Amino acid sequence: QTFFKNFELDAIVPIETTDDYLVNYIKRAIRWKDKLIFLTVSYYIFVTDIETGKVEAFINRLGAGPGESHVIYDIAIDERTEQILANNDYGKLLFFDMNGKFLREVNLGYGGSNMTCHNGKALINETGRGYACTPYEFHVYDIDKDTRQKIGDNKSVDFHFKGYGKHVVYSKNIWFIAPLDYNLYRLNNGEIEIPYTVTVKNPITKRLIEKSKERSFKSEIEENKIIYGFSSPVETDRFMLATTNLTGIVMINKQTSEITWEKYIKEEQLGLTFFSYYPVDRDENRVMFIIEAIDWLRDVAAHPEKVAPKWKEQISKMNIVEDSNPILLFYKEKKEPE
Repeated sequence: QTFFKNFELDAIVPIETTDDYLVNYIKRAIRWKDKLIFLTVSYYIFVTDIETGKVEAFINRLGAGPGESHVIYDIAIDERTEQILANNDYGKLLFFDMNGKFLREVNLGYGGSNMTCHNGKALINETGRGYACTPYEFHVYDIDKDTRQKIGDNKSVDFHFKGYGKHVVYSKNIWFIAPLDYNLYRLNNGEIEIPYTVTVKNPITKRLIEKSKERSFKSEIEENKIIYGFSSPVETDRFMLATTNLTGIVMINKQTSEITWEKYIKEEQLGLTFFSYYPVDRDENRVMFIIEAIDWLRDVAAHPEKVAPKWKEQISKMNIVEDSNPILLFYKEKKEPE
């Protein structure tokens, strides 16, 4: 497998579980130094130790007052101030410190399903909400100057199927994707570049686009193995990685432009099979997979004979039960490919 020729298991991190800190589906994950910051689907923000999984801060401010939200669309990190940014359903941008303390808020007047931050500018994009989205346009808020502008193209894409995966990822560069589009886009100093274009065997047709609002659309796509776009772009030293609406991982060799598509990743050291990874912003040369506790108990804990000796001692000390938080597996890029 191309993946295991170039990547190796680097760390196994169980997220700390308590009655107060229960983690459901992770919407955004960011590495900052020794911390992993993530937003869950219930709009909670966690700050954890990336080596141990211990929860160091927890942001849960539901309501309509200062610093509060009913929905948090996305989060980012301002690398200059080490502040956590959150954009919410009131069109506000909230600022928190690493301890979870609310600092201030700015009324932007708009939200967006994807956000990142670079050089003091919050960049917000609406790719992931489906229907008439504007995937090639970014709202840019200059944090220091308190100014707003738009960059990119406001072309609307009408598609009746909600996006999958992450549509904007800060991975060495700012990468983004669009539905019905087989390009991987890079945002560089306000300019949109197209370093990679992928050719697929069964591109989506106008007929299928028109059918996308019908219930039969998903089954027809899966049965005919039709890819209608990419998501979750991640860059390492030697590769661009992406996922598609079908299971599996696409890997582009940056030096040779060779493309491989692995339908699944089989981890022999743990007896696990992965069908997709989860991108972590700013975690260079590593790829993260998320394992739910119930899957861990079934596939790893129940079969200790499959676990490689290198990981047996650590795994034996992990007190994973059915209600535990997810386990994170990090793979680092090898210095030299096999």
